Amino acid sequence: MDGPGRARIDLGDCQFSLDLGEGQHVRYNGPDVVLYQSTQALPSDQLPWLWQAPMSHGYFWSFRKRGSLDTRWFGLMCETTDDFPWSPTSDEAGQPSPELQSVMDDNAQRCPAAFKQGRWLPTRQARKGVFRNLSGPGWSGVLLALPAGPSRLGSLSFCLVHRRQVLIGAVEDDRRQLAVPADFMDPLVRTLSSIRFEDAAH
Repeated sequence: MDGPGRARIDLGDCQFSLDLGEGQHVRYNGPDVVLYQSTQALPSDQLPWLWQAPMSHGYFWSFRKRGSLDTRWFGLMCETTDDFPWSPTSDEAGQPSPELQSVMDDNAQRCPAAFKQGRWLPTRQARKGVFRNLSGPGWSGVLLALPAGPSRLGSLSFCLVHRRQVLIGAVEDDRRQLAVPADFMDPLVRTLSSIRFEDAAH
């Protein structure tokens, strides 16, 4: 799927659309999606991919980047609020299983803030970089960019919440720092701000 245009994305529990600009491309991998900027569509061996660690229970995942560290891209995964320690139902559900606790702990590290009573409360990690609040039709979110030297970003993470749906996004590589141009953040925020969940009007 290539821009410019409006792209519809079906990502498990998260169905939404967003604006693609000139030179923006979408790559479905399952269970993730990668959006990237390039003058032409890139072959899969040059694109970021989702790495999942083998674990006895729960899971750990990270996007990893092949080749150049300055590519403009981000990856998306979909979760539900039940898989976060700040879920409205966490107190009612009692003690989670070890498997669910592992998932909740991992997801908590991915969001730079906790979402409680309709408000985002930044975590300690959020003090280390550039923190932004995000919003769109029927959803709210937060973004954290960590610098990697002058005019470069080493990583970037964001979470968007719409009802029980949570979009987790990242520009990252758990093995090393990236070197994404810092001016990528503004067009990224514009793309995210264009997100409209399919049931946002209901």
